[in-house]
Amino acid sequence: MGLGGGEGRRGAITSGKGCDPAASGWPYAPKKLCPEVFGGPDECEQPDDWCIHPAMRLSRVDCDGDGILDLVCHDGDGNRGLLRSGSSPPCDSEQDGWSLAPAAWCPGHFVDMRVCPRPAWWCNDTYAVLEQADCDGDKITDWVCADDRGRRGAIVSSQNCGAWDGATGWPDAPAAYCPSAFRGPPCLRPEWWCEADGDELTMFDCDDDGNLDFVCVNTGRRQRGVLLANGRCNPFDNGTHWPAAPDSMCPGFFAADAAKQGATLPDAAASSKDASAA
Repeated sequence: MGLGGGEGRRGAITSGKGCDPAASGWPYAPKKLCPEVFGGPDECEQPDDWCIHPAMRLSRVDCDGDGILDLVCHDGDGNRGLLRSGSSPPCDSEQDGWSLAPAAWCPGHFVDMRVCPRPAWWCNDTYAVLEQADCDGDKITDWVCADDRGRRGAIVSSQNCGAWDGATGWPDAPAAYCPSAFRGPPCLRPEWWCEADGDELTMFDCDDDGNLDFVCVNTGRRQRGVLLANGRCNPFDNGTHWPAAPDSMCPGFFAADAAKQGATLPDAAASSKDASAA
């Protein structure tokens, strides 16, 4: 028999299991393994495939005060789930609320989260832009992702912070998924735009309309252009003002870029003069 303190850790080496230490259930042995010591079956039982990842931690808590211990699972990334004795059917792993079980399910144990957990693999492509927004108005920060191909999605608390495409709406999440971030249809960058040697592409909300625009800068040739979402994503020079887009097309970006370089980027007149001289 083995017993341990601290957050309900326990185990039992039993003759019924061939005295096998590997079958002791440590550190979360179910009560039925040794009911005389651990008590009767007044707790949710842990399914064989639930909360078993090495990064996950299991706790037994009577969340709803019914005298039956519920099972709480959480990990270091802020994900959490709960097997509740009060669910129908009781202790149903299909209703565990993973990965953001509501704080109201276990108010004495859960500290309400203010930010949805985000997997490290989500929104990490080269031209993907990651932003935070409260998409559903519940004061929990959600994650919004958009890229240069017009694809977009959102990890939202109202979808239990699910990161799979069916929950995020990826790749064509409607504006209703995150009204505060998605305003109108996304802008699609043609594959040929901003692809020349030395071109640097950045996604930036140039006009503060909530939609990401595209800024292309070629520092070596002193050229730049802006593909605006509210300009119907016109990629031709009469829309982007390539190669001499004025500061006014994306003042926030051009001012920050100039400060970073320690000099003012060329304005339209200067760039036109350089182009003529060439």
